[in-house]
Amino acid sequence: MQTIRIKRIVSGITPSGDGSLHIGNYLGAVRQFIEIARDNDCFLFVADMHALTTVQNRRKLEENIQTLILNELALLAGFGPSTSSGLLKNITFYRQSEIGVHGELQSYLNNVTPMGLLKRAHAYKDKLANEVSEEEINLGLFNYPILMAADILLYKPDLVPVGRDQKQHVEITRDIAERFNKTFKVDLFKLPEPLIPEQTAVILGTDGQRKMSKSLGNIISIFDDKELIRSQVNSCFTDPGRKHATDPGHVQGNMVFTYLDFFGDSGRVSEYKAAYLKGEVGDVELKNYLFESLMKFFARAREKYNEYKKHPEQIKQILDDGQKKVRQTAAEMMDQVRSAVGMSRI
Repeated sequence: MQTIRIKRIVSGITPSGDGSLHIGNYLGAVRQFIEIARDNDCFLFVADMHALTTVQNRRKLEENIQTLILNELALLAGFGPSTSSGLLKNITFYRQSEIGVHGELQSYLNNVTPMGLLKRAHAYKDKLANEVSEEEINLGLFNYPILMAADILLYKPDLVPVGRDQKQHVEITRDIAERFNKTFKVDLFKLPEPLIPEQTAVILGTDGQRKMSKSLGNIISIFDDKELIRSQVNSCFTDPGRKHATDPGHVQGNMVFTYLDFFGDSGRVSEYKAAYLKGEVGDVELKNYLFESLMKFFARAREKYNEYKKHPEQIKQILDDGQKKVRQTAAEMMDQVRSAVGMSRI
């Protein structure tokens, strides 16, 4: 009988926004991670140190981190088989800043990473393209890829889930790992592969024109008050050429149907599409059904959200458990790194 090897996955989420997640975040990233976690050993961390490149207000950063942790854990606990703590069985969840050797490994990797490699990084080039002078770009942003490499290499992952536009992050990490191994004549760092889902959902916002983003005001929330979510649903772009409910309408490009394809009952959605094309159903009824579908789909996650909010000690326990496991793994790796560079204790 052939043994199936469980692979290690490492992924991070940065609390650079306000930390709250919307249905675009779920469809674009969280859903895929949950599926990956069913059969693999997954390390998922809050990249709070990375957020300092853009968020430099203590209160805002603290709020962002707390909100993101609450939102992410509620979604993880809301879907799939879970442990007594509510998390999927194969996920280790932790905060980057609580594992101090991330910064130590970054310091060692700094010395094998050429500046030319960093200058090719998308984040740095994007800043320059947005008319920010090189003198104004902080070193944290410039060094971002090196800390990211440390985040990944510490845990010897096989795969790193990324979108197609983020593939460069893993490529830079592999380049840094190869340079370290070659410089110190060791075979220490595993070269991770990017895990790019074949079909990653890029979800347009309720305006039907731009990617869903809280800053653009075109989102549908997951954990906000029901009436707020209802108002977000009611703002969805449908068919501007349709003046009356009895007019035949377009399904393609209609954001209500776009979302219903993910969250509605497939049979009922097909019936609604046929009726809409014939002018037999109105936008109000469709939007009511979308709202009901979202409430049903995220019901368990919303229950976990309220539970965690009332019992923050549960979140603390999850983070403590994750930190304990990760500290041991990271410490073992750092002992080997120190030995390789000549920093081990005599």
